[in-house]
Amino acid sequence: MGRVMKKVFVGVSVFALVLMGMFSGLKLMAWADGPTTYSTRFSIVIAEGTNPPSNYNVSWLLYARGSESGQLGDNLGVNGVSSNGEETEFSITTGTNYGGHSIDGTEILVVQVQGAGLGVKLGDEDVTADYEAGVQIPLSELAASYTFTLYNPHAGGDQGGGQEGGNQSEEHHDIDFSGNVWFAWAGASDALCICKITNLQTLDSENHPIMNSIPVTDVKDIDTGEQLTIQNEKHYWLWESSQDFIFTDDSLTERAFASFTEFEAALTENEDVLRTYAIDPCGAIDGESTICTNGDRVFRATIYDSTDYQGMQFSINPDDYTYFPGWWEPIFFSNEVDLTGTTKDSPALYESFLLEPSAHFGSTDRSLSTITSVEPLDVPANAVSVTKNSDGTFDVVFNSNFYVAVEFKVTTTEDTYYVTIQRTCFRAHDTKGPNVTNPKVVAEFYYDGNETYSEYDVVATKYYSDGSTKLAILSPENTDSFGGTNLKCTSYVTDLDENLVGVAYMAVKAGTLDGTSFKGIQAGADTGYYFDISKRMIVY
Repeated sequence: MGRVMKKVFVGVSVFALVLMGMFSGLKLMAWADGPTTYSTRFSIVIAEGTNPPSNYNVSWLLYARGSESGQLGDNLGVNGVSSNGEETEFSITTGTNYGGHSIDGTEILVVQVQGAGLGVKLGDEDVTADYEAGVQIPLSELAASYTFTLYNPHAGGDQGGGQEGGNQSEEHHDIDFSGNVWFAWAGASDALCICKITNLQTLDSENHPIMNSIPVTDVKDIDTGEQLTIQNEKHYWLWESSQDFIFTDDSLTERAFASFTEFEAALTENEDVLRTYAIDPCGAIDGESTICTNGDRVFRATIYDSTDYQGMQFSINPDDYTYFPGWWEPIFFSNEVDLTGTTKDSPALYESFLLEPSAHFGSTDRSLSTITSVEPLDVPANAVSVTKNSDGTFDVVFNSNFYVAVEFKVTTTEDTYYVTIQRTCFRAHDTKGPNVTNPKVVAEFYYDGNETYSEYDVVATKYYSDGSTKLAILSPENTDSFGGTNLKCTSYVTDLDENLVGVAYMAVKAGTLDGTSFKGIQAGADTGYYFDISKRMIVY
């Protein structure tokens, strides 16, 4: 958990006083001249009106106290996880031996709370930054119990690219989602066209995210009636509260901008304005016949052309998979792929987890036709197997992790399409935002839950504007965090200086680069997974 935790440690005594004020105090069982048992309980609740993520947890590790102030000692291998609201208890008694270390009450419990980008509260206090990084609590200062509340701090604002659903900025603008948004686009002769999209839904009766589908024929300017064309690349999804930014009167007849160009210039003048009014698409990618958003983790919507749309929908049911990464949380992650207009040389792209051997998919409900066959291309016959199910869906099984990108020919009753399944175990985002003076690129490496970060080295190739490159083995932070079903993840941070244009990440078995032997590559063909600074996302 590295650098961030060490910083937190300096102020832990003050933080502990806050904790002690919130709870009923230390839970101890002591005997005269005998052992002492330290114990506490961890649990999570979801705030009313907040969409629960697929995976959320409190995790903890026990460390010996380091010999120097602010330093952790050995990881004692005592750990636990409270997943998806289940309560878990930590308890340990002095005199117990772990790896040659005898518990004496000076140890440190390191606690993390993670909830797929949601905010964290302890009592009435927002502790998001502290508990996502990892808070160190001495055994002697444990409260009797800790109940954390996950809430959505992003209900408006946090605009930014990246496949992880924005950039997790420290600043957010709290906007109550009404189910209504504005959609703005560049019309004929650079006209600013505005349409109000209403009655957007968030969750169904089983608490699953709803995909709101809007025919492009329904998206028309509220004054002129000019209709949006699906190929229009100049557009923005906007919060309902942006009405005062767009219009100068309550009757919505006078617009504050004479053209789309003028509107866009004002909207993007600085990131504060952009994050206040524009809705972060959270990694949603427009297709040939779709305009998509993941609605800043609040809602999902797609504007589509019903005369042309052919889609493929991948399962996000954890029961269909061995590994279910945390970044497959459906509020963040698009599981639909627009196949319209694809060719063998220009296929659609879908990201899957590298170690997951299977993928389950079928046609989307709005598709023009039904998928009849799926064929892997340019790989040996036994590398990938495809099975068609009785309900018309398909299962693909990768028989080797050697093939990290496989293209498929998808035949329907009407046409032929192409999609590449890109298998990855890295996610990345930047921390650029208002008042951020030292932005970073943060990469997360996901691996099997039975392994530990120390079994791997993460290598970064840094690309600069003058054409030079630098190779670095990155230091881990937030180590062995909960990464999803059967997964752990560890973060790796790179400074984002003004001359950096990209960073490529590769994971190799620990010791591979020590010059004595090659122990194997875990992930990353060529130089690895490339994070493009200007696009703010990993590109393939």
